Amino acid sequence: MDLGNYIKGQTGIFTPLSPILVVVYNGIDNPIYKTGENDKGQGLKELAQKGDASILAEYLKKVQGVKQVYVLPAAGSTVLLPKIAGQSGGKVSQQLNVTPGDKIAIATMYGFSNDWFFATKGSGIDATQKGDISSSIALYDNGTALNQFPGAGITQFNLAGTPLTESKPIQEVPNPNAFTTLPAISNIIKVNLQ
Repeated sequence: MDLGNYIKGQTGIFTPLSPILVVVYNGIDNPIYKTGENDKGQGLKELAQKGDASILAEYLKKVQGVKQVYVLPAAGSTVLLPKIAGQSGGKVSQQLNVTPGDKIAIATMYGFSNDWFFATKGSGIDATQKGDISSSIALYDNGTALNQFPGAGITQFNLAGTPLTESKPIQEVPNPNAFTTLPAISNIIKVNLQ
């Protein structure tokens, strides 16, 4: 039991995050996703399964109401590595030009998953607010690949696997879920507006 408690205290969720997709928009619903709907084939599947935001970014640049689109890779490695063993975690930043009424939506892949992604909840975030907005982020299942234990599924793309296809509506990942209990989202990803 002592060994088990020690190991439990030394282990936990380890996942990199893909380059962060940031979208500034106005007068429209969150252009990245909508819970309860299936993936629309506009690039979210590639972000959620492979961490590739480029297809979705190119699509969003053509959507009426979208003002700015950014894909923010971490310097030197592109992926944002977690904060572990005293090492600082990955960081990205971007100066945004916003006006009252603008909203911000972000998305990034939960790296060691089949098709989970972090994103702003609901209709996005008021772009003019300031401070820590991490509580506005949730973890979603894109519904395009069969789920497996995070970081251990043999069909996870980032573990050199080929995701097994499924077709389900996008939904928030429950916590605890069928595989694990995740820490609070704000302990995995931090988002600040200055």
